[in-house]
Amino acid sequence: PSLPPVDFSLPITNYLKIEKVGIETDVLEGEDYEKILENGVWRVSDFGTPEDNNAIILVAHRFGYFNWTQEQRDIHSFFNLPNTRVGDRIEIVWNQRKYIYEIYKLEENTIITDYDADLILYTCKLYNSPVRIFRYAERVN
Repeated sequence: PSLPPVDFSLPITNYLKIEKVGIETDVLEGEDYEKILENGVWRVSDFGTPEDNNAIILVAHRFGYFNWTQEQRDIHSFFNLPNTRVGDRIEIVWNQRKYIYEIYKLEENTIITDYDADLILYTCKLYNSPVRIFRYAERVN
């Protein structure tokens, strides 16, 4: 698909918004994922960005850390990711372009099973469980 138009009214920072569950946070990048996850959502660097045709994988803690406020959990983590459903929309702003994705598959598993998705979001189900909550989405704009 072609790139959406540049919109200079959009923030310069790359961010994720899932309006249905109140997530609106920067997408952080880098190699030190443990440090990055202390602050929010990490784009897995071995995978794509919205600008290419490779799967984008975004990961965040669900519960975060004991010192996190409920607001941090609600806005900057995937605490409410389990409340999303098929058909829900996800926005990613990347380099001042807005990409819109729609969830088509919900899964609980220990591994990613659908690398054909345009966007994969995941978080832990419980604090120390190997089971993860996955959301698979396709780009719709």
